[in-house]
Amino acid sequence: MINFLIKIFLIIFIQLFPINSFADSIDDDLANAYAEFIDLLNQNIIGIKNGRFCIFGSDEISNAISLRNKDYLEIDEEMKNVELCNLIYIANDKQKSFKFIGKKFTENKIITIANYSGFAINDNGLIEIQLGRRNFELIINKKALKANNLKLNPLIHSLVIN
Repeated sequence: MINFLIKIFLIIFIQLFPINSFADSIDDDLANAYAEFIDLLNQNIIGIKNGRFCIFGSDEISNAISLRNKDYLEIDEEMKNVELCNLIYIANDKQKSFKFIGKKFTENKIITIANYSGFAINDNGLIEIQLGRRNFELIINKKALKANNLKLNPLIHSLVIN
């Protein structure tokens, strides 16, 4: 009977608190490190168009970016003012939305950056940031990079893992 109650408790607990929700959240220090690195990326992409730093969605990293950069522009699903952006961070809560409207960013030659798995390869994003053993690592959509006439500074290019 006790084993049965434990199984019921675990089933309810997992439904109320999915395991991936714990893995997706990051602490403030790591979010600040991501925000600083994204800012560094923005400064080291050759061929980037003039425009503003933009945020699509909300997560710990976008919150850290908004604290660092007061001149950012927030973009929503209606895509108003998206043409003003030169680089846009895609928050984890917008993964599903980006799959449907991501081409709009590419059409406007906007650099898209996210930190969720599959962004650069499966979702047609441009730069996916992963935390490696010692530093950040990048997965780049090389086709999109070339189509937008963009190049990475050699120091940043050394972080590319694909």
